[in-house]
Amino acid sequence: MKTNLGVALVAGAVVLAGCGSGSPQQLGPFSFKPGTTTTIANVKTGATVRCLGIETAPVPPPGHEVSFSPNAVGASGTIQLQHMQNGSLTVSCTR
Repeated sequence: MKTNLGVALVAGAVVLAGCGSGSPQQLGPFSFKPGTTTTIANVKTGATVRCLGIETAPVPPPGHEVSFSPNAVGASGTIQLQHMQNGSLTVSCTR
């Protein structure tokens, strides 16, 4: 009886230890309206981020940031992506 209880406790501890760890990476694509600034947890490098009517950019590697502006005549706005070491991504779409 004590052996069965011990095995059940160990099995329960292993299941609980796995909860919340290694959450899957978000693959996108992500789309945002101009004027948006937000942070998304655990984003995969290379995922597509769109600032509607402004520009589209791939997520840079963790620890890097990028900024893009449209090249078209009369177009304005900027998309800024900052990929943190912990995997979270800060997105800013400005017009």
